[in-house]
Amino acid sequence: MHAHRHIHRHLPLSPPLSSPITFSIFTFISTASSPSQLSDFLQSLFLHFAYFNLV
Repeated sequence: MHAHRHIHRHLPLSPPLSSPITFSIFTFISTASSPSQLSDFLQSLFLHFAYFNLV
């Protein structure tokens, strides 16, 4: 179990597919108006998950 959790520390952008966050990600991607907007969103999302993985 510890090894599995350790792996997920390196994959902060892959929460369970049933996660509402993941659903909102796909919704945002499908409705994103520009690549730069999507890039900014993914960057903030990465920082968000990285923060919680470090806590």
